[in-house]
Parts: sequence; structure tokens; C-alpha cells
Amino acid sequence: MEHTKRLLFLDDIRYPIEVYHYTKQDVFLRKDWHIVRNYEQFVNRIFEKGLRK
Repeated sequence: MEHTKRLLFLDDIRYPIEVYHYTKQDVFLRKDWHIVRNYEQFVNRIFEKGLRK
């Protein structure tokens, strides 16, 4: 089984592109974000998919 690398973005209202506008960090322009809106969703995502380098 091959895993696809995705980034995890935790924020209750913003999207990565919005963060790019004030940080100018290119990582926020990537399209492979999984967005979670609260701590519970964050923890569930980690339990479901695990952590990888």
C-alpha cells in the first residue's frame, strides 16, 4: 500500500492560501493540504492516517 504525502492544516476559519498572503511562505501555496477545523478533527486525522516523515 502506497501512502500519499499530505500536509495537515489546523485552523478554525482560514485556508492555507490566506496564510500565504500574510506570511509569504511558499508552502502555503501547495494544493495537498488536508484541512481540519478543530482539535478533535486533528486528533482523529492523526489516529486514522498516522504520522510520517
